Amino acid sequence: MKTVAKLKARLQKLHERTAETPLFNPVFQLSHDLSRQLEGGDLSLNDIDSLVSELECEALQSRAARLKRLIAPTAPAENLDRIAALNPEEAGFSDFCKRWEKPLLHAVFTAHPTFLLSPAQSDAVATAALTDDPKATTVCTVPHQGPKITLEFEHVEVCNAIQRAASARDRINAMLLSHARQRWPGRWLDFRPLPFRFATWVGYDMDGRTDIGWTTSIAFRLREKALRLASYTASLRAIDDAHPLLATLDAAHAHAAEMAELFSTDLSDSAALTAAANRLSADDPAKLLSLAPLIDALETEAKQADDDRAVPLATLAAAMRADGLGIGWIHFRVNSSQLLNALRRRIDPEGTLDLGSKSALSRLRELLAEVKPLRVNFGALAIETSTAMRQFLVMAKMLQHIDADAPIRMLIAECEQPQTVLAALYFAKLFGIEGKVDVSPLFETEAALEHGGRFLEALLSEESYRNYARGRGRVSIQTGFSDAGRFMGQIPAALAIERLQGRLAEAMKANGLTDVAALIFNTHGESMGRGAHPSGFADRLTWPLSGWARRRFAKAGVMIEPEASFQGGDGYLFFRNDDLALATLTRIAEAEAADLDLTVKDPFYDRTDLSLDFYRSIRRVQREHLESVTYSRALTAFGLGLLKSTGSRVSRRQSDIGADRTMSLRQIRAIPHNAILQQIGYPVNVIAGAGTAAGEEMESVAELLGRSTRGNQLVRLLRAANGLASVKTVAAHGELFN
Repeated sequence: MKTVAKLKARLQKLHERTAETPLFNPVFQLSHDLSRQLEGGDLSLNDIDSLVSELECEALQSRAARLKRLIAPTAPAENLDRIAALNPEEAGFSDFCKRWEKPLLHAVFTAHPTFLLSPAQSDAVATAALTDDPKATTVCTVPHQGPKITLEFEHVEVCNAIQRAASARDRINAMLLSHARQRWPGRWLDFRPLPFRFATWVGYDMDGRTDIGWTTSIAFRLREKALRLASYTASLRAIDDAHPLLATLDAAHAHAAEMAELFSTDLSDSAALTAAANRLSADDPAKLLSLAPLIDALETEAKQADDDRAVPLATLAAAMRADGLGIGWIHFRVNSSQLLNALRRRIDPEGTLDLGSKSALSRLRELLAEVKPLRVNFGALAIETSTAMRQFLVMAKMLQHIDADAPIRMLIAECEQPQTVLAALYFAKLFGIEGKVDVSPLFETEAALEHGGRFLEALLSEESYRNYARGRGRVSIQTGFSDAGRFMGQIPAALAIERLQGRLAEAMKANGLTDVAALIFNTHGESMGRGAHPSGFADRLTWPLSGWARRRFAKAGVMIEPEASFQGGDGYLFFRNDDLALATLTRIAEAEAADLDLTVKDPFYDRTDLSLDFYRSIRRVQREHLESVTYSRALTAFGLGLLKSTGSRVSRRQSDIGADRTMSLRQIRAIPHNAILQQIGYPVNVIAGAGTAAGEEMESVAELLGRSTRGNQLVRLLRAANGLASVKTVAAHGELFN
């Protein structure tokens, strides 16, 4: 049987022939050789199966080695020592608190179709990453078949990942509290550690989906509540198995678990739905809605506790303060069209008003000034048909009956006008939850990024929005790297996003909002084609939120709350076991805790005559690809047959499933688009255009990129993508299809 090593040697030998015959395709020739051997009986289908298994084994070992490279070292003691080393001896108590009392990063655990590995493979890769030589481990003997990827499966996975992240944060908090207790024994309990915050949108993201009902979101939130209460109870029982608060926590956990089970059953029958709603709504002494009294009690006790109990009690209080009655915060997501349709039903049922007009904006101002909160019940949810209205009703019920303290994010996809955000504020006020909801417009399309600066200036000039932002303590936005990276190209998208972030800093300063934070959620996936820089965590964090953008906020006097996503199976690998989770948070802390040097000058932003032309040239090439029938045909020639099913969300947008058989690139979601590029062997949306963008200024652009921190980062991305690229492989696929 031909082994992988022999085939690689054969392929390398074939590549040498391209020096003499540039049009020769070594990839196609190798496949032709294998085909001939198969036809001649020298190679059997069993041999092919073994060959595929060998390649899969090599890929798993490579994945484990890459994971180790990204997050090493992995030893818990060493990582805790590295966290301790981030506290300089000369730092005072106020500096210490300033560093650790606000999140270095909000980490959002998203799903989407990215669960390529089976659970057993994920466990094996994560375990191998902890060894000295991941490529020498037995990751190849585990089952590659896993369960069907359903929304339920994804929710279990996200809960497990966040719980391990929270456990790692507890270890960091305990170390920080111990340090403070030793260094400032009279003040240490005034320290409120919150180095990381966690969130998820699994089960709450309605954008482009029709398979998540409102009872699903309620059930998931109740399950998360039960899980978190169980972990709080376990932590407190480990401190004192006779603690008086255990009775409260045990009862609350039992109540939440009962409600979760109730809402997880079939509620299609109106009688069953009514019974479940009445049970959740009913007063019950076990129905815990706020942890504030428990946090106060634990911190009061810690002040009088002995050495063995004080730090664990304070650590538990810190966890409660961070997460509330859930595994983390939650993000709902709707499309702007859904929101505007709901608004039209209330202010323009005849459809005569242009919702993008100044008249509509004026009408919204009036509505926001006049709106009175409504009393709502589950009956309203049962009969509501508008997706956006249903989401606000669900949020209201969650705050009323599940967790009254933890705020909820409302992400608005394809948000391109201030009226959409004001509409969301109107509905939040209508249901009495504006003080607990962070409305966050998403900037991802080319139009949204091009006009986003003016959008933000117009939005922040609205008095009602400024009052709302001050009440929440933050201005929240979301920038996306999936559709942006697909339709603009990954490099132009990243540069357009950082310019938008700079415009936000300017708009906040111009409108007197320097007294609130800028919460910037940079949603990217785990591939280069979706904004995850492959070089390391420092690049992963500063690719979507660059040093230049951070300095713009610092100079404007605006504090940043950075937020980024860990997506699906690949993203959850960083938190697949306890040691990996601690190592991952430590790498993030090392990158984010560094002091920002405001005096740094990056020539990439000074020589705009070169850098802007470079950006525009790449974007032009990417746009030409997008508009090219040939490019579209190349990606859709095999349909989605190159991909396995890797998530509960379908690969084609659900509104397009019954559409014409000829797929356009806009019908396919961004993740399978990137996956197809990888399968055919060329990450076009990362590489294309960079080679010719310099034009006649090749030497000047090369010199600029070489002197620039951002330019070096850009080149590292291009080199990583080019290292995986093979035009000959793309051509071989074309020959096969032909």
